[in-house]
Amino acid sequence: MRLLSTLCLPAKFILLVATVTITGCQDKGTSQARNTENSLVVVVADTKRPSTSMDNFNPRLTPVVSKSTTAKVLPSQPEPVVSKSIITKSDILMSRGPVTTIFPNTPKINEIRVGLLLPLTGQNAILGKALFDAASLGLFSKKTDNFVLMPFDTQSTKEGAATAAYKATQAGVKLAIGPIFSEAVTGAAPVFQNAGIKVLALSNNRAVAERGIFLAGLFPEAQIKRLIEYAAKKGKKRLAVLAPIGQFGTRIIRATRAAATTVGTKLVRVEKYTLSEEGIAQAIRALTNYNERRSSLLDQIAILKKQGDDGSQRALGRLEILETLGKIPFDSLLVVARDSALVNVGAQLGNFDVDTKRIQLLGLGGWTSNKTGAEPPLVGSWFATIPFHADNGFSKRFIKTFGYKPHPLGTMVYDLVALAAILRPKSGSQYDGAKFVTKTGFSGASGLFRFLNDGQSQHSLEVREILRRGSKLIDPAQTHFNPPPN
Repeated sequence: MRLLSTLCLPAKFILLVATVTITGCQDKGTSQARNTENSLVVVVADTKRPSTSMDNFNPRLTPVVSKSTTAKVLPSQPEPVVSKSIITKSDILMSRGPVTTIFPNTPKINEIRVGLLLPLTGQNAILGKALFDAASLGLFSKKTDNFVLMPFDTQSTKEGAATAAYKATQAGVKLAIGPIFSEAVTGAAPVFQNAGIKVLALSNNRAVAERGIFLAGLFPEAQIKRLIEYAAKKGKKRLAVLAPIGQFGTRIIRATRAAATTVGTKLVRVEKYTLSEEGIAQAIRALTNYNERRSSLLDQIAILKKQGDDGSQRALGRLEILETLGKIPFDSLLVVARDSALVNVGAQLGNFDVDTKRIQLLGLGGWTSNKTGAEPPLVGSWFATIPFHADNGFSKRFIKTFGYKPHPLGTMVYDLVALAAILRPKSGSQYDGAKFVTKTGFSGASGLFRFLNDGQSQHSLEVREILRRGSKLIDPAQTHFNPPPN
């Protein structure tokens, strides 16, 4: 396999172009690397590697595989073998400039070209380059002759994605991996559709899925459904939702209503918040009936004080240590927040007398960070995610090669590149969309997943519980899929 790329340099640096041989083989150490016809053209730049703030997403064990089916398994992922006389690990770490493609106009005989559409410049450049690194590891996961991965910069815009798609079609790609965001997908999709090229996009917005435009992202709807089903089995049948104001919050609430109806859970409260400390406080105050509960306590204290008998005084002593009186109307709460907003929610729950030992908190995959449990009210919360133990060492290899933790989307990019290599067509043919749509699906670093005819995808998810540091598995992902819904 080959990755054709160049990296732009500051003017004060001299361009160094090297032909680098990288083969995917068993882990025999760099000393046993050998030259082949498969080469990687790289321009090494003496540039500073940008800082990244990636969540800790470190799956450890082997991919899950269906025992009752014949699911296609993505290939094992040996260490990329690099000839030290040509390029070193430090060279890779320094290669962090904008990426553009270089290639001949006409593909070689039997060459299969796959486009990689990522935001390599613009506001999402750090994310794009992190996923570019993950794709590079996927390229090395298995030696596949005449498989070429070509990166195209979407420039973090819809227009840039459309331009990148046009360049990819002109370059003769047979398949596109990416873009990431739904706006970029809508920009690139018509170009690829007109050219009859299938797309494996990374968006998790179902609205942009359609035949031939497959979305590999982890849909929040799937996470919500998994959580509500599990909570219902554990007796949690009265649900509330705290979601951000805006289109995404509305989408979450709609998905929650649908999932709750399916399992017989009652959605009793819904509140939206603005991204400010006061906005979150107001939403939680309303969600938990805090004012009414506080007034009930104060009214009862006033009554007991007027009565003045011994029994009233004893009851008064018990009430005076409380902050509110009366039950919260729900037994589980879906909190749609992450990062600073999630920390704020954790603090505000305590301020409004919410006992999270009695009210089960539910969250989405953004809670995977080891730091989530640093906020005490969040300890014991449940969230759904792709299996932590599915990546078969991907994270370790990534850190060893690039010196930082992979982004959570990195495992999916890695899998899509390997999948493209496995399903590559014969020379001159386009990828067959039917091969991506299988009942059994595929098992890789991102766990068990499959694409559906309408362009959506399914992931087998596990449920985890937040600890003071990290999380633990409480309900494993399924090992095979039920019949697809469509």
